[in-house]
Amino acid sequence: ILVWLVEDDVAEGKNLVNDTSAPVVQGLLEVAQLRGLPLRFPLLDLDDQLAINAEQVWNLDEQAVLDASSRYDADTVLLGRYTRTFSGQWWTTWQFFHKGEGRLYDVRHEDPLAIGQQALAPLADYLAEFYALKSNPNAEGAAALYVQVRPVANFGTYRKTLDYLDRLAVVTSLGVMAVTQDSLLLSVQLNGDWNQLLKAISLDNKLRARTAQTTEPWIAAGGIEQPLQLEWIGR
Repeated sequence: ILVWLVEDDVAEGKNLVNDTSAPVVQGLLEVAQLRGLPLRFPLLDLDDQLAINAEQVWNLDEQAVLDASSRYDADTVLLGRYTRTFSGQWWTTWQFFHKGEGRLYDVRHEDPLAIGQQALAPLADYLAEFYALKSNPNAEGAAALYVQVRPVANFGTYRKTLDYLDRLAVVTSLGVMAVTQDSLLLSVQLNGDWNQLLKAISLDNKLRARTAQTTEPWIAAGGIEQPLQLEWIGR
């Protein structure tokens, strides 16, 4: 999660913030540790300064922020803008972006530490709902998901594919059903469904869903007409 923060200070105006000792940042980091979320803050070096400014972050300029975030290769981007009123209350607005979706919300509090704590909660809940595994009490009796992986042209890729899938939390077991010259057919038992498998692999650059669907003769002969098509892109 890449976090862009901007503070509007009465004396100094709007400034981008990446100081981990700032109370709002400390609140974010505290909840991130509790929820198991990795946070990263922009370097605010010359490249960042050329790509974006505090005014654009304050205005929640989505395109400018996402363009500036591309160098960090983050899965999720969180924007936060905050200012302190004359009454001592902190007024803040937050927006996050994840896989083409976004959400906007406000947080107000007298304690800047609490601002950071409360600001990360909606994002943490959203990601938990999106990625969390739901236990399946009937997993042992559930039908297997059949997955076809291409290209698997050598033993090294074959081994890496099996090792990678076996390490995923959503995968409880897998077996090799067939191997051809350039593809691998697997029987995969999941702690969830195929959609959760796709969400899990989307976090890495190892596998991705193939758009083209093909059916091999040995797949049809085995009674598996349309296995989930994945492409190996890892190293």
